[in-house]
Amino acid sequence: MKKALLCLLAAVLCLPSALCQTEGESIPADIFYLMPEFGQGSVFFKGRAPFPGQLNICAIDGSVRYKDAAGQERIIQDDGSLTAVSIGDASFIMRDGFLVRQYPLNLSASLVVQRKVDLMSDVKVGAFGMETRTAAINNYDNFANGGQFYNLDQVKDQRYRLYETVYLFHGGQFSVFNKRNCQKCFPGAKDAIDAWFKEHKNPTAEDLPAILEACRSWAE
Repeated sequence: MKKALLCLLAAVLCLPSALCQTEGESIPADIFYLMPEFGQGSVFFKGRAPFPGQLNICAIDGSVRYKDAAGQERIIQDDGSLTAVSIGDASFIMRDGFLVRQYPLNLSASLVVQRKVDLMSDVKVGAFGMETRTAAINNYDNFANGGQFYNLDQVKDQRYRLYETVYLFHGGQFSVFNKRNCQKCFPGAKDAIDAWFKEHKNPTAEDLPAILEACRSWAE
């Protein structure tokens, strides 16, 4: 029994740090999208030229959205070659099929935040404006392929649960934000990291600016 409890405790300690777990009765635009508004940016693909445009990212289905010349919102359907997105001064990279916000700390390390919104009730989902723009952007009249893509107007009155989880990105690998991994990532700041985690017993209770401030000081 003691061994089982120790294993359970170890599993819990290895979980990613969830910065935020909140619920709401309706979904505003700044929750539905990862950015407050559409902004000029680029979508990057393996072996293809970047796709520029007015972009945003849906926090529910993870899809990249862009505005066409008429201002219609359309979806970039990833064919597996999408690697990153930039919108204004914000950068997003792929982690397990989802785009996560990247906050560079130095030349080799970043803090990344994965934000996901789950609907708390069933919603009928239909297609909306899509068109072919590159080989990596496909046109669908419906979602017979099984994919679900959400329009803000369809879900804005739905209850939702929002999760934000923080990771380290170092040497091309993602790792849990904890003392051990921070000390591996910033070996010159082991004492400062130890002191920070002693003071902040529950890092999940800290907001992103506080964590960023600490990480930037360790990365100097």
